[in-house]
Amino acid sequence: MKRYLVLACILPLLASCTIFEQFSNDLRLSISRESFKTGEAALWQTTDKILVLSESRSSGMRMSLQSGAGTEQAVFSGEKPGSAPYIVVFPYSSRAKRESADDVRLTLQSSQKWYADYADPAACISLATASGNENIRLLNLQAILEIPVVGYGELKSVSLTVPEGGMLWGETLTGLAGTPTARFTSEETAASRTLSLDLGSEGTVELSSTPVYLRFALLPEALLRGATLEMFDSENGSMQYEIPALRLQRTRIHTLDNVRYARTIEPVLNETTCGVYRIASGKGNPIYTYIPCENQFALRRSASGLTYRIQNLSEGKLLSVSFPADLSEEGTIQVEVAGIEGCPSGRRTVEVAKRADSQIWLSDLEGPYMYIVMEEV
Repeated sequence: MKRYLVLACILPLLASCTIFEQFSNDLRLSISRESFKTGEAALWQTTDKILVLSESRSSGMRMSLQSGAGTEQAVFSGEKPGSAPYIVVFPYSSRAKRESADDVRLTLQSSQKWYADYADPAACISLATASGNENIRLLNLQAILEIPVVGYGELKSVSLTVPEGGMLWGETLTGLAGTPTARFTSEETAASRTLSLDLGSEGTVELSSTPVYLRFALLPEALLRGATLEMFDSENGSMQYEIPALRLQRTRIHTLDNVRYARTIEPVLNETTCGVYRIASGKGNPIYTYIPCENQFALRRSASGLTYRIQNLSEGKLLSVSFPADLSEEGTIQVEVAGIEGCPSGRRTVEVAKRADSQIWLSDLEGPYMYIVMEEV
């Protein structure tokens, strides 16, 4: 009887030890993270995962969200990857490796995905140290460059390039002594100076008068030498926009002024025959132009300005462009266009692209068109 009593007393103790050891091998972290938007919380999603690195296991452990989806504070738990202190990295990346108590090796990718309302979540890295089961706050490593683009056409390719001496992606060594800071450790190449933006499953983004926001997650020092934004559209038109040198602020969004996308117009600037051209596939395609002995032209002056007309009465064709008489060299103006099928009609917004030999090249800012008209006869 005494033996059974002793066993009865010992078994619960053994069980409790097993439970304690099992519990002690679990890590439970309650985590919030910095938001790029002042006054707005960064909310967790059900599918979010973190990486926990320890001193004894550089490859770390992936942990899934257990509770708190849709809120600022979420709980992640899982088996301990080793002994504390830990480094916590979000989003999870199998390529992250721990270098020391306060340093982690991270790889910034060569391409980021475009989203209409926010920067690519997979490219926005936040991290912090942890000593065990506790509440921690992850700090953002990068800043967000936000470029609003207006215009016409469908963007099919977007990239950002920095001058020689800079890098936008590659392997970095990131320190956590204070706020996160990173320096590139991989070799600079021509490729590492260009970061592309993946426009998603559709492959194109439609432009209009309402800005489309292009966003890049960048290290704060990325644009110290400036950068070039290059855009291509679905008709092989392209445009480059120069971004001046600036220093981004970590965990903040830097928004540029609106960039108006307009296809490269150089091919049409070499044309000298008056008329209307459609810009496509890197060249100007004439829609209706003045051809001596086939049609007629006229330049009429009125109180409201000038009207340039090309017409062929026998064929019933007409192109008419009305514009102010006192055109300036810069800025946008309104013109009135009437013409044949395939030619834009109504009030159009244009800018003076070139002026030479009594001719004016008017670039349409609402479509892929160029008007070449006479201002003197």
